[in-house]
Amino acid sequence: MSGVYIVGAGPGHPDYLTSAARKTIAGCQVLIGGARNLALFPDWSGLKIEITNNLDFICSYLVEHHLCKNIAILVTGDPGLFSMLQTIQARLPNCQLDVIPGISSLQYMAAKLEMAWHDWHIISLHGKEAGNILPELLRYRRICFFTGGKWTPETICASLMQQGFSRARVWVGENLSYPQERMSHGSVTDISRQHFESLSLMLMEVMESTTPKWPFQTPGIPDAMFIQGEVPLTKAEVRAVSLAKLRLQTGQCVYDIGAGTGTVAVECALQCRESSVYAIEKESDALGLIAQNATLFGVVNLQIIAGEAPEAFDGLPAPDRVFIGGSGGRLLPILERLTIFKQPLRVVINAVTIETCHAALSGLTSHGFNEIEVVHLSVARGKNAGGRHLMQALNPIFIISAALEQKDGL
Repeated sequence: MSGVYIVGAGPGHPDYLTSAARKTIAGCQVLIGGARNLALFPDWSGLKIEITNNLDFICSYLVEHHLCKNIAILVTGDPGLFSMLQTIQARLPNCQLDVIPGISSLQYMAAKLEMAWHDWHIISLHGKEAGNILPELLRYRRICFFTGGKWTPETICASLMQQGFSRARVWVGENLSYPQERMSHGSVTDISRQHFESLSLMLMEVMESTTPKWPFQTPGIPDAMFIQGEVPLTKAEVRAVSLAKLRLQTGQCVYDIGAGTGTVAVECALQCRESSVYAIEKESDALGLIAQNATLFGVVNLQIIAGEAPEAFDGLPAPDRVFIGGSGGRLLPILERLTIFKQPLRVVINAVTIETCHAALSGLTSHGFNEIEVVHLSVARGKNAGGRHLMQALNPIFIISAALEQKDGL
């Protein structure tokens, strides 16, 4: 019977090739794989096809021969962990595949370290931009990196040190299972000063730290927890409702326009640690407060943009969510500029005056926004006065929300 088999070849040494894999390969006429995996079978008598930059050819070969030959595709480690399994499935949706599991280098390294790995967060940097991995480190205690390209263990650690992060233990495995295998262990600083193979495995364990300034998943951080100056601050209750209207999702790009003390930007960054938050502010005294509050709450996915909107948008990625807490009288140009990005987005505007609310509604309507909603929020807080409690009102505020190019679930 003919077919295509995706076979896990293990971490590299023949001793870690499973008997199921050997049995499957013995029944095949064609063996496809990288040079290192093909070298596991020096006495192979059938056809060998090496994977280089010839994926189109390999896919065409599979389409032409999968019904008449048994073909084994060797992948390093286990097929379910960063292999070409998904690529083959996507390119050949009508080709029946049989998957033979293998021992991954991650499993091998965990065994060497005598560690359980069920709680490891796994990231592959093969052929990718590392981006900002600090949010991942703040979210997970143990992260395993499949390094590659320019992102070697030492460059990752050097990048983290530049961002002020060093509180982690690091293990690096090179040439795992081979005679030249090397295991290294040290601090982020130690690893940044050494040289490692590009294709290495790195485990980073974040050391226990103090309880986060705001350890909760809900918004509405009390105003008093922020560093404040003479710059206006969006009150906690207004922030909670505004963030609910933003409908944040992980991985999004968020603008906080007229960021002030940075309260909304900080809350957005805390709510979605894998998102990128840009706090846009033109006042110099406010910029310092934003930086102080970002540091206070330990957010690293917040970038401060000194400038006035909409010109400050230049060079920034297109936003998915936009909060406008202050427009400096330039609300209409800001809304017009947002339409140029031509992608679905949500915008939430805070307005204190009726005139600003009217301008927001008119601007949103004229620029094609839909699902426009206005909430008039009045908040009163209890205040102790002579052993009794009185309600003290805050300034009422309009919270306007809308969507551009509305799609399901936006």
